[in-house]
Amino acid sequence: MDTGKNEGKVMEQREQSQARLASAEIPADAPTRSLSRQNSTKGQVLDPVNFTPLTVGSILPKWFALELVRRYKEVIAPRFDPAMKVMMFGSYAKDCPNEWSDIDVAVIVPKIEEGTWWDTSARLNRDVDKVSLYIEPILLESGEDSPIYREVMRTGVAV
Repeated sequence: MDTGKNEGKVMEQREQSQARLASAEIPADAPTRSLSRQNSTKGQVLDPVNFTPLTVGSILPKWFALELVRRYKEVIAPRFDPAMKVMMFGSYAKDCPNEWSDIDVAVIVPKIEEGTWWDTSARLNRDVDKVSLYIEPILLESGEDSPIYREVMRTGVAV
């Protein structure tokens, strides 16, 4: 494998990620947090802009996944009712991610107006590009009677 080509791709991914974050719709008064922490398993400092699967290994630490979800919430919050909730669920919430795990995120709103679910879900998926492609959002209505909603309420971590 040509490591020069691989390094070029990593640099290109970093530049694209920086551009996406720079253009993110994050409110000016949103709290800023540093994601740089020592990754004890790899001896590396993790950085939200420059991380790729190649730089962090195959499984993200839970604290890092939670921080990505917090940043995602900051991006989407201006478009939603203040009563919106964001919860991380699935393998990262249960502390059992593997190398194929994504970060499951439930966006729970008080009411989904009829005929808007697809458009709203599509926008949530586009917003993933502004933070991390690891994030897999799902739009849910508060109190809905569905197995996924019950699972989110049972095992999810509020962000």
